[in-house]
Amino acid sequence: MVVSKSHCCRQTSRKHYAAAEKVIAGADLTRMRLEAFKYYYTPGPGVGVAGIVARPTPALLTLQQSLIAAVAPFTVETGPIDAFTAGHGDASYDALLIGYVSTFVPKQTGEQFSPHVSTGVAPRDYLDKMLAEPFELFTFSPAGAAVCQLGPFGTAARNLKEWNLKP
Repeated sequence: MVVSKSHCCRQTSRKHYAAAEKVIAGADLTRMRLEAFKYYYTPGPGVGVAGIVARPTPALLTLQQSLIAAVAPFTVETGPIDAFTAGHGDASYDALLIGYVSTFVPKQTGEQFSPHVSTGVAPRDYLDKMLAEPFELFTFSPAGAAVCQLGPFGTAARNLKEWNLKP
């Protein structure tokens, strides 16, 4: 989940990580049960990034708000593309990504939050067929948490900090 709008320097990043770690340590994430209920994909030129969508739960929304509040003192409104990801050679795409991250809180949080797990990139004709197939509900629990630098489609490209949630 993206909770930081930008990390502009290593010292600020360490403060973000420490604040997030306190929240994560105080939550019993491995006992959290999430229900996957459908496939999705985000389209791109000829391909899309696929995944599954989980139902938001009160515990997940509380966790999200706690993380947002914990890192709020260290966030900034925006930043250059390298604060989010490597540049893509397309200024308009980079601007869209910066805008998405800069407005994630509040536009994609709380009641608007759509928890999901990206599963990979595939041709759009394949993904259209995938969406037409029945989805079998299943439950899962977090096994870890991470702060990531974004990549194509806004997916996690590089772990900057990771926490293993072994019970």
